[in-house]
Amino acid sequence: MEKKKQAALAAVLHYLDCEKAAQAEAETGWQQAADQGRARMPDGYVSPWALSGRQAQMQMRTMVQMKVF
Repeated sequence: MEKKKQAALAAVLHYLDCEKAAQAEAETGWQQAADQGRARMPDGYVSPWALSGRQAQMQMRTMVQMKVF
């Protein structure tokens, strides 16, 4: 049982390290873009406006499928 706990703990710590590295990379991307004077979005960035529009489209499709209109 001890080996399972150690493996689980190692997996969680590895995940947290990966998250920290990804966050640091994203911050570096923002900083580089600011230093170069251009508005470049880092890799993996999704605009909140794009998400909102997609959500509205999916909600409308669901309503149509349920024949609300």
